[in-house]
Amino acid sequence: MELSLRIFLMGLLVAGCSKPAPQTGETITDEVGRTLQVTIPAKRIVSMAPSITEILFAIGAGKQVVGVTDFCNFPAGADSLPTIGGLTTPSAEQLLLLTPDLVVATADGNPRQLADRLGNAGVPFYTTHPVSIVSLYDGISRLGYLTGHVREADSLIASMISIIGKQPDRVQPPTAFVVIGTDPLMSVSSGSYLDDVLMLSGLKNHSAGLAVRYPVINPESLILNPPDYILIPTGSTTMPDPHLPESILQLNRPVIRVDADSFYRPGPRLATVIADIRRQVRL
Repeated sequence: MELSLRIFLMGLLVAGCSKPAPQTGETITDEVGRTLQVTIPAKRIVSMAPSITEILFAIGAGKQVVGVTDFCNFPAGADSLPTIGGLTTPSAEQLLLLTPDLVVATADGNPRQLADRLGNAGVPFYTTHPVSIVSLYDGISRLGYLTGHVREADSLIASMISIIGKQPDRVQPPTAFVVIGTDPLMSVSSGSYLDDVLMLSGLKNHSAGLAVRYPVINPESLILNPPDYILIPTGSTTMPDPHLPESILQLNRPVIRVDADSFYRPGPRLATVIADIRRQVRL
């Protein structure tokens, strides 16, 4: 989808959410279709993913965050908040001790059964599900509404659009193979915001079209059909850098290196990742 159309769709989404935040209870639907009762604006928020924490701080809702995960280390100050455990192993007991009026989770990573447990305890559980840059914009706008920071959310979206700029127009964009794991070798297919990041960077995902979103790749297949670039996320604060197998090194392809935390977290820093990839491939 062209970036201009994406911006148009984003505008419709923002327009639908940009209204004064009421101070009373309201019934809303989250990004996976679950209906919940919330008080808007939320004043005691628990974030269950680093990407959510980054968005909340970026829209000015950082002071409303009372709990985060062990991996929420950005921006400054986030890592000093009380933690509820890991993304996949959060402590419901520790979470409830924080007396949140809103828990924000992600569909990819957080345990689904926690929503029912917290719901039974009367805690609103809102799930985000960004599968593209447009849905990320929508999620930012929704969080702005839920937290009473609509204008700040609109400003963040506008800033990201400005940084990303116009999508490179190429009839045959170069292909890039994204390395997200090496033991076994894994990449990312279609249906992910990472696939969208490549497209907006002017690249074609070498693994697009595979049935699994995060497929295991046979290195021999890359030798038979080599990509134009190898993209490697490095410098993660929560996981080691990937060590490429010899078969990948022998391809002798240009390597694009991006900041792993910024790349893997669907949040504000994705815009700078896209700009960085373009600079490296000179698009």
